[in-house]
This record gives sequence, structure tokens and C-alpha cells, in this order.
Amino acid sequence: MLCALLLLFAAFSALLGLLTVISVPRWLDWRVGLLAGEYGHWVALGALAVAGGAAALREGRPLCADATVALGLVGAGLLLKPAFQAWRIGRDLPARFERAFVAARSERLEARLAAVGVPHLFVSLPWATHAFEHNLNGPAASWPPPRPRPSWTQLSAERAAFTAAPRRR
Repeated sequence: MLCALLLLFAAFSALLGLLTVISVPRWLDWRVGLLAGEYGHWVALGALAVAGGAAALREGRPLCADATVALGLVGAGLLLKPAFQAWRIGRDLPARFERAFVAARSERLEARLAAVGVPHLFVSLPWATHAFEHNLNGPAASWPPPRPRPSWTQLSAERAAFTAAPRRR
């Protein structure tokens, strides 16, 4: 009975692991695919525990135990596949981002500001990198210089001129 329960969990983990290789069928809820891809590494720990438990209980029913170990290992491998892929992508990702975005962006901005003649000061702060000033016409841009705000007397004079305008009938 215990071997059958372990076999059932191992088969469930293998079927859940298949969802990391194929897309989720239409008749199955999308959350099951999310469980397999995002949280499958936790289910893989259970599948490995089931495979280890089935290997320890091999004396009584060797065929059931061997099938449980095989399905548990296949399920664990498939469920760990997204974590392994993320690790492979992520190991050189910070360096790629540094090359593509952060390191040269400030120097390029400084060169562009110097080319258009904007007075500026280039300060290199290695831990204060961001992309806010990337666009010369963006919200953090210093070119063109901001227009001065009108004073209250100018606003009240404009308002008086607008309200005193003749109305058409």
C-alpha cells in the first residue's frame, strides 16, 4: 500500500514536470503550469524524498520500488529544469547588464552633453547607477533649460486681460 502511494506521488511529480517541457493543455488550469515552472523545485524535493523512500523499501516489492524511483527521478529532473535554466542565464547576466546599460551610459551621456554645449559636471559614482538621465529630453534632462515660471503679477495680468476680452453675442 505504501509503495502504491509513493508510486502515485512519483507519477504526479513526473506529470507535473512534463509541464516544464510542453505547454499546458487548454483543459488544464494555467495555475498548474505556473506551479510546475515557478514552484516545481519544492515539489522536486518531495519527488527525491519519495524516490529515496522507495529505494529504502525495495525488499518487499522491487518492481513497484524501481518504477517509483525512476518516476521520482524523472519528475525531479524535469521540475528542476527551470531552476537550472535560470541559473545558467543568471550567472553572467549582471556582467551583460553592466556592459549594455550601466557602465557606458553615463559616459555616452556626458559626451552627448559636451557635443551640444550644455554646461555639466560628470561625476562617476560606481554604486549610484540608474537610467533616469538616459534621454536628453526626458524628465531628468538638463537640456533644454527649463522655462522660468511666470510670477503672480504676470498671471493676474493675463487673467484680467482674458476676462476683459469682449464677448461675442
